[in-house]
Amino acid sequence: ARPAPAPHPRPAADLTLDSLNLSTQNSNVRSEPERITEPLLDVLQVFWETDGPLHGHKIKKLTKRSGPTVYNNLDRMARAGWIAGAWRANPGTGLPARHSYQLTPEGLAAAEEILIRAGRIQSSGDLSTAGGEP
Repeated sequence: ARPAPAPHPRPAADLTLDSLNLSTQNSNVRSEPERITEPLLDVLQVFWETDGPLHGHKIKKLTKRSGPTVYNNLDRMARAGWIAGAWRANPGTGLPARHSYQLTPEGLAAAEEILIRAGRIQSSGDLSTAGGEP
């Protein structure tokens, strides 16, 4: 089971891989995306909290972000090798297929590291809950 999400206490607009003390040479995190923005954190957190593939519209609804914001971040994550996508049939009758995305193993490692350092989730080694109670 994944650790419970913790509230994020500060805006992430000025976060970078360097400010989060993430080294692209010493971890599974690739060099892109270099800017860790609040929208990127929101998209990573949605993937972290959801088992299975997600399509862009669902990510938009869960993050409450605009389509261009979500899809730009999905593109950045795909270039970094953090997500893989595939077309899947839409369960609704007569609806077109949807492009669904899922974290890759590298993306899962990157998401965990970034979300922990940004204060969005607690380390899996930390046994306390998001509320700080044991």
